[in-house]
Amino acid sequence: MFLQQITPLLMVMLIYSCSSPENVNSNKPSYNQIATLHSQDSVLFELDSTQGFYSNNINQLEIEGNQFITLFNQMTGKLYYYNLKTGATVKITQYEMEGPNGIGAHAEQITHLPIGMDSVFIYNGWDLRGYLFDGLGSKLKTFDFASSSIFESEGPFVISITNDNRPYRIGNKIYFNCQSVPARQFGKKPVLLALNLKTAELQGIIIPPNSYSDYCWGVNYSTNVFSTYHAERKQFIMSYGVESDLYVYDSTGREKDRVNNGSKFFGSIEPYSSNVKDYMNMSSYEKRMNHSMLNPKYYKLLHFSNQDNEYFLRETFLPRKEEDIQAGINNLRKSFIISDKNLNQTGEYLVPEQYMTSLFFTSSKGVYLADLNYYYKNEGFLKFDLFTLKVLPNE
Repeated sequence: MFLQQITPLLMVMLIYSCSSPENVNSNKPSYNQIATLHSQDSVLFELDSTQGFYSNNINQLEIEGNQFITLFNQMTGKLYYYNLKTGATVKITQYEMEGPNGIGAHAEQITHLPIGMDSVFIYNGWDLRGYLFDGLGSKLKTFDFASSSIFESEGPFVISITNDNRPYRIGNKIYFNCQSVPARQFGKKPVLLALNLKTAELQGIIIPPNSYSDYCWGVNYSTNVFSTYHAERKQFIMSYGVESDLYVYDSTGREKDRVNNGSKFFGSIEPYSSNVKDYMNMSSYEKRMNHSMLNPKYYKLLHFSNQDNEYFLRETFLPRKEEDIQAGINNLRKSFIISDKNLNQTGEYLVPEQYMTSLFFTSSKGVYLADLNYYYKNEGFLKFDLFTLKVLPNE
């Protein structure tokens, strides 16, 4: 029950803002901005009457060079497949909530990973179970995370189930970014789990830096963990919520390098305290929450590679003011730090206010972001604008 009570703390805040940030970083970036992002294309996906903007768990799939976007309706249990090139719906699968093929209750805590048109992995964060389904919605296999040896010896873990922090597959393994529950040895437990689909073994791979075990950062909202996998180099690259550095690990989880990748809009992130046990002090929860909500943080990391460029985008949540919290405003300004293939910074792009960055997908061309304003005017459609890399001319 303790895990179930804190899981909602990881739900994403709205990504939409009303004020412009200032460059408050006293340590000016040591690079010349030579790159930015620009929007040059868009795609429309038609929704049926049961779909809304906020009820979709999104993922993507590529088959023989054709890319598909998948939306799992957390209200109805339907999974929609869209062709990226045409925007057309090509398949809809209805999943049962109960029974032998059931995905479980609390569908708002369900995430999915399409493996093919005939295979889908679904994870229920409330039940702590994963399921492998065929293309018709019949259950092929169940994975009980709670009874795994790593959960019993080092858990529990909060496995990320947000649209920003999706599971991903490499060969026969599915990888999950996660956080440990701050009950004991917080910060000294794995933050990347690998599930072997053949053997059902769940393994912890990467231990976070000491900043996670030496300080209290407020609440788990501050300590998100995001990873991306570089297939050619066989490396995991980690973006930690409170660390300006990006951490590079080999395929076994051994740290190989760290590269400064901080935002130009804010400096070092301040912890709530130097006592990690403060996480367990429920009387300070509101104060710790406010600290986390006011502080900036680093967020998801995306990798792009095409015939012209290879680059990374690292999302940030920019600082907020006290009056924003007092007024109950959850809206945020965000940026993308742009880095080349070697993680050298080349620019930072302030995301326009109309875009919901948590409803996104990627292609080799760039990142597609959902246009919230368009949806408000056209509720039957989701419009995604493509943002691609733009190299700035020499001054």
